[in-house]
Amino acid sequence: MFEFLIEPFTYDFMQIAFFMALGISVVCAVLSCFLVLKSYSLLGDAMSHSVMPGMIVAYALGLPLGVGAFFSSIGCLWLIEFLKERSGLKSDAIIGICFTSFFALGLFLYSKVDSPLHINEILFGNLLGVTKESMQISLTIFAFVLGVIFLLFRRFYAVFFDEINAYIVGLNPKKYYYLMLLILSFVVVFGFSSVGVILVVAMLILPGASAFLLTSRFWLMQIYAVLLSIFSSFVGILASFHSDASTQAIIVITQAFVFVLSLLYSKFKAL
Repeated sequence: MFEFLIEPFTYDFMQIAFFMALGISVVCAVLSCFLVLKSYSLLGDAMSHSVMPGMIVAYALGLPLGVGAFFSSIGCLWLIEFLKERSGLKSDAIIGICFTSFFALGLFLYSKVDSPLHINEILFGNLLGVTKESMQISLTIFAFVLGVIFLLFRRFYAVFFDEINAYIVGLNPKKYYYLMLLILSFVVVFGFSSVGVILVVAMLILPGASAFLLTSRFWLMQIYAVLLSIFSSFVGILASFHSDASTQAIIVITQAFVFVLSLLYSKFKAL
């Protein structure tokens, strides 16, 4: 049994995959609590799908792909906010319009520009193919993001929990809202290459949603979300190694399974 548990971690590429999975899972878990609290879960979906056209344009111009992905996601966010203020449509409709349009534009450019990018890796990532250098850069970014959230935790909580009360006590809700979106764009850009644009969406929703069902205290919700994400990453690495299946897919499947258990627990507790 002990050998079964430690065997995957005797290989360097599995160690890198594990630490990368831990990094993206933990930072997404922390962010997911804020997104679930404010009902902004679809924003993660929009940002992850909006990176594709920026990556193709960046490749065509000879720029780093991350630069294109970052500005593409920022462009999508700006368009969402612009339409919110000017169109009169509901947020969910605007977000749906923006991310599908950006994703369609990305597919169009992908079909016209001869690039080394593979659509499967963009959509589903390649956690086992992450290099040590990429892991170090990504983990540094994730640590920086967690540090910013830790320093501004009370202010983010005040703004996301009760925007009017935050305004009364002197906070500028829009400033912290845009800062959170900027942080979210960093995580999406540095996370999609390992877990893909589709699965990073799940990581930005499932941990927070599961923890929300387990507790009404926000600080405890954050702890539950992080612990559930660490557990899912460990199970994903272990199960994928022994079953020769997609690591990132098993991590998200585990998170979905945990969500179902959390839902059943919340219903049972309410009886």
